[in-house]
Amino acid sequence: MTNNSKNLSFPLIDDYVNIFKKYGDPGEKYLRDIYPRICITKKLVLKDNKNLNTLNLLDIGAHWLHNSVLYAIDGISVTAADLVETYNDSNYFMIKNISREFNINLISYNNLSNPIELKNLPNDSFDIILFTEILEHITFNPVKMWEILYGLLKVGGKIVITTPNHHYLPNLLKYFSHIFCGYSAGITMEEIILLKTYGHHWKLYTIKDIKKYFELLSNDFYVKYFCYYTYHPLVSYSPLRLIKKIVENIYPPCKEAIYVEISIKEKKNGIIAKPGWWL
Repeated sequence: MTNNSKNLSFPLIDDYVNIFKKYGDPGEKYLRDIYPRICITKKLVLKDNKNLNTLNLLDIGAHWLHNSVLYAIDGISVTAADLVETYNDSNYFMIKNISREFNINLISYNNLSNPIELKNLPNDSFDIILFTEILEHITFNPVKMWEILYGLLKVGGKIVITTPNHHYLPNLLKYFSHIFCGYSAGITMEEIILLKTYGHHWKLYTIKDIKKYFELLSNDFYVKYFCYYTYHPLVSYSPLRLIKKIVENIYPPCKEAIYVEISIKEKKNGIIAKPGWWL
């Protein structure tokens, strides 16, 4: 294992893949692709924390525990939550055994739009709620979900959002190309028809969008920290890729992804949003 200056554990990618491989198919191609992102996220999440073994973390949308394990290996108490069908599919054996090895508590919900199963967890019990690479997939009204997650978060704790950046330079170029080719914005017809539900990036966000999103939910929420980052390395040095890198360095809001920490100073107002039928 390799460690940074704060003694956080970051296994080499081959070692990390093998943690999962011994129990089954870890979705290796996907894991290798996202591993730089989950490492960057972990460094940001734990940048201010010293006593890791006192932290309680809830990983929403934990899927095959790719994120959860990276925190559990440092002694953080991890609860991993996902849809019932995730834990009932062909990878259940792998997920169950990994959760036992790393002492990860598994919990499933039937519907993320109203994950009532999470109410079985104690209120005010989590220092960190990971909500990584989920926001862009959501198509339902999220207020009931946030009512439950708000209840689970400790005062002074944080919700960690990572999501693709709407202003990522290739996204902007794709958007303008769609205009000139006569296509609409957003996902393509191929993605709507040929991808399973939850596979789509239905909505891409900006930092300003996310700030507004949580302001509408509750006056108790505030943005504690945010940054932009790119996690895919520059693998080739074509003129276009070099120009992209230069633009990102000059103007970080054009980078690939967004990291945002949402915190609560006090639980005073609760979730105040009341969804209607039309604005």
